[in-house]
Amino acid sequence: MMNFKEILLVHQMTTGNKKFFSILCLSLLVTFLFAENGDTSMVKPEYGQKLFKKKLRRLCRRTAPNFAQMHTVAEWKSLKKSNTFRTEIYKICPKAIHHLKQEWVEPLYLFAVTYAKDSKKYAE
Repeated sequence: MMNFKEILLVHQMTTGNKKFFSILCLSLLVTFLFAENGDTSMVKPEYGQKLFKKKLRRLCRRTAPNFAQMHTVAEWKSLKKSNTFRTEIYKICPKAIHHLKQEWVEPLYLFAVTYAKDSKKYAE
């Protein structure tokens, strides 16, 4: 049978382990969150095109190049600067309102600017 001091010591060890485990789990979670949503400068226009093809093409009933060529480079940049890029996507594709995720906006913007009406590139 354990005396009071031994019970208290065991309780302190388990409480310490719980704190350590909690801190470890929290730090791992934070690490994975930052790794998943890392620097957006690493996002490429091709990723935005892939997103459009997989997630929005059927809803919008238009191809990815057709979407990008709705505006010129300057117009897309103006929409982004005035924080109305997302609204413009909804105008072009009203059914996307319930499907467009916030993390898709930057890749879609890069795609639209890269393959805009007056750009030298054409999306496939």
